[in-house]
Amino acid sequence: MSKAITLQNKIIRLFITILIAFGLFSLQACSNHSNDNGQAHVQVHMTDSPANFDALIVNITRIEAHTSGAGANNGWHVISDTPVKVNIMNLTNGQTKLLANNQLKSDNYDAIRLVLGTGNKVVIGGQTHALKVPSGMQSGIKINTNMNLSGGQNTNILLEFNASASVVLTGNLTYILKPVIHVVNYKEEGNIDGTINPVKADAALIASNSQDTTATYADTTSGKFKLVGLQAGTYNVHVYSNSKAYNDTTLTNIKVNANANTKLGTVTLSSKDTTKTATMARY
Repeated sequence: MSKAITLQNKIIRLFITILIAFGLFSLQACSNHSNDNGQAHVQVHMTDSPANFDALIVNITRIEAHTSGAGANNGWHVISDTPVKVNIMNLTNGQTKLLANNQLKSDNYDAIRLVLGTGNKVVIGGQTHALKVPSGMQSGIKINTNMNLSGGQNTNILLEFNASASVVLTGNLTYILKPVIHVVNYKEEGNIDGTINPVKADAALIASNSQDTTATYADTTSGKFKLVGLQAGTYNVHVYSNSKAYNDTTLTNIKVNANANTKLGTVTLSSKDTTKTATMARY
């Protein structure tokens, strides 16, 4: 999935301005069950924001949740200890991966931790590079949250992996993995979908407001796109063309409701006036 560097730079600049990475989010339960025995059902999903990589393989060996409450439940609790290798680049455009499906004791959990194994790598321009994980992260990547779990309730967590900000190239040409992850309540957030016309515009999309942002690429075959995990609110959707033949555009005042899908329909990008450009070049 190779994209132009200039397009990626636009996305990174907007993310740096708006994205609240490792932010504090309240994850409330979204359904109830009668026979709970003091246990809450938790699912952990992952999705991705765009990056200029062919592949990004991350080996997650364990997922844990932490509570600071008094009593025997204080500390870290395993949600999943089944290793899973995830190609983050397969999780764009609304695609998600289920990482964990388990139960936790009723409590308030203030952090999630991902423990990484070996074999992490990035593929750029067909070349595979091993990813070094800093020693401070080998014990786990901690992501702050505020997850209130009550017996019999079901909570779905979405981890949005910001791939472009998570891979760092050092001066000695070593690739380092420093995951930047945005946490949202999967079932209580909204989505935006639609289709880019023409498909050959090869568009990237970013939905943003003062509190939240997410991004994706339109499918290069169908032009369809889906922006997921957005907090309820009003957004501007920025559309960037990776083709020099088409203009960028911004759709304003797009309303997103909790647990709902906002349909934009077909978004048509206008052609650039190449005839005028060619005429000016002759003078």
